Amino acid sequence: MRQLMLTAVVAVALVGTAAGQPRLHGQNFFSNCYFSHISPDDPIVYPHQQGVSHSHTFFGATTTNADSTIASLRSSPTTCVRNGDTAAYWVPTLYADGVAVKPTKGSAYFVLRAREMHAFPAGLKIVAGDAHARSPQSLDVTYWSCSKREGTRWRTPHACGGRLSLIQLDVFFPDCWDGRHLDSADHKSHMAYSRNWACPRSHPVKVPRLRFIVTYPLSQPTHLSLASGGVYSGHADFVNAWDQAALREIVSACFEYTPRCNAPPRTRATRLGLTARWLLLDQVAIHIRGRLTSGGHPLADRAVTLRAGSRLLGVVRTASDGSYGLHYVVVPRTRWPQTHARYERQFRYIVASFAGTNQLLPSRAKARTSPPG
Repeated sequence: MRQLMLTAVVAVALVGTAAGQPRLHGQNFFSNCYFSHISPDDPIVYPHQQGVSHSHTFFGATTTNADSTIASLRSSPTTCVRNGDTAAYWVPTLYADGVAVKPTKGSAYFVLRAREMHAFPAGLKIVAGDAHARSPQSLDVTYWSCSKREGTRWRTPHACGGRLSLIQLDVFFPDCWDGRHLDSADHKSHMAYSRNWACPRSHPVKVPRLRFIVTYPLSQPTHLSLASGGVYSGHADFVNAWDQAALREIVSACFEYTPRCNAPPRTRATRLGLTARWLLLDQVAIHIRGRLTSGGHPLADRAVTLRAGSRLLGVVRTASDGSYGLHYVVVPRTRWPQTHARYERQFRYIVASFAGTNQLLPSRAKARTSPPG
């Protein structure tokens, strides 16, 4: 992904215009994205420079790293529940007493209030907030809040008063695009904030106002700091790697108040490949291999449960290419002649299962164990 300005050759579909002066309207929508991973990468500010950035906490596309491209993000598994959202979202990692805090979720809240609306162009990159701030930023850009207490806005984290109300970091992204560049040298100049939902002439293209909300499993602000420095340096990054057709559909549906706006997210089918064979070594074992995919794409870091009848053989996690495996030792070779009939019967079939997620359907595979050679 290139850091310098990119001139966008993008066909931007106008949503919701009408004859005469369009009215101010639009319905908002959420895309809830669970925690993915933490790493010192930033594919917008430090592309292709692994480990150079301060620590970030990522949501959405699970493969996001310094070398990410729009293509790699779109083909990635995602932690986002809404269908088609394979975008990348990240914020500076929060530390409590020096220990990184894994958020419970990130919520991408898309505000569509306007007289006309465009979907984000494919590949748009935005940084909102100031990573170098050492004094309070504008509350129109970033602030701290408490979940289940709408309207709370603080410049520093506050006690949220109980387990049901948790500390949050809120960041608002600019909602006016210059219509030409997918990025800029400072990653901000190609965007601007609207005023009364109207865009300036320099940035005439109205896009959704993205409010990214990170919820942490904390109710007390004990010795908190962001990886970018202190608690005033709140910021967030966004790369639009949505399935562009899905994004246009949801923006159009919500801007025009159609029922599709609140339709439940569609889940994707998954497939488990599985093979199993006996190995007559010093320790007789079953060698199990397989691969978990969705739509032909690998699903990484997913739990696969392996059983033989009622016996649990293990729970393994898939690798980056979706593969998984287990070498399950059954009996010493010296005991095999006396016990092979019983064990071959017990381990005749191996079953692999994937429990699924909010966005991925569960799957199951059964394979007969190849006889000893």
